[in-house]
Amino acid sequence: NRDHLTSPVIIALAMMAVGAWLDSSATNLTRPMNMYFSQFLLGFGSTLFLAPAMIWGMGRMITDPRNLVSFSVMFSMSQNLGGLIGSAALGTFQVVREKFHSSMLVENLTLLDPQVVARIQSSAAAYGKVIGDPTLRNAQGVSALGAAATREANVLAYNDVFMLIALIAVLTMTWIIIRVVWAKIKMVPATPDARPS
Repeated sequence: NRDHLTSPVIIALAMMAVGAWLDSSATNLTRPMNMYFSQFLLGFGSTLFLAPAMIWGMGRMITDPRNLVSFSVMFSMSQNLGGLIGSAALGTFQVVREKFHSSMLVENLTLLDPQVVARIQSSAAAYGKVIGDPTLRNAQGVSALGAAATREANVLAYNDVFMLIALIAVLTMTWIIIRVVWAKIKMVPATPDARPS
């Protein structure tokens, strides 16, 4: 219904916020089957969001058919540029957060910590049958620990990306709700003050 386009938009944004929030707590043990429901919410929510946006644009085009070219150009540009800018911004945010988490994780790795030494030795022991030199085995253990730290930093960075998506969805939903409430308040006629008789 063209008169009630805000409800599907709010529902779509809520679905995207919940889906992104669910994905923001992933670990290195999270598998694709653990993300089916949350990714369904994100995909369905984004599709549900797109239809009312098109109808809003089509409504203005229907009132004045001269706007058809402008609407089609603007819609195509917003889809193409929005997709490129959005993926670039989220990709950049992910890289920045990965560097941050990587520095935080590596900062706590020291050879004075017995757990770190034990982890390096257990990783080096896995190469015992292939590498005879203990120095090279130890280097492989350090390399394996570095790879594990990088993997964990990437998982934490993607969690931050999903949390950012959830935050953007909640802020957009809040902004739309405030606009709708404000429009309804402006439409309500002012009631005259009751005067005592």
